[in-house]
Amino acid sequence: MNTFTAIILCLVLFNAAMSLEVFEKRIYVAQNKADCVGTVPMRCFLVKMAPNDRWEFHFDNIDNFNYDEGFQYELLVEEKKHDRPVADRPSFTWSLRKIIQKNRVHEIAEVGHH
Repeated sequence: MNTFTAIILCLVLFNAAMSLEVFEKRIYVAQNKADCVGTVPMRCFLVKMAPNDRWEFHFDNIDNFNYDEGFQYELLVEEKKHDRPVADRPSFTWSLRKIIQKNRVHEIAEVGHH
């Protein structure tokens, strides 16, 4: 590999590393999914960032998370923010780090409610 190619490769890898911001976040996932529409109609997670917040749609999966309907979760996730998000996707991805709590809940959660 010549010097010019090596420099270009280093710059590309450095740019890719700089475009990704990663940190841990605590989130709450509702006991049921809800109908939502992104590019197509689908079922979305209902999530909130604090116990007293209102439920809102999350239009993506949570990597490494095996969801059981009927249980409300408190999760520790790794959030990766992307400078160049894909169209109709969040500007971040979540990956499960730890299930903090998993509780059976019988009520139906709805967007905009606690």
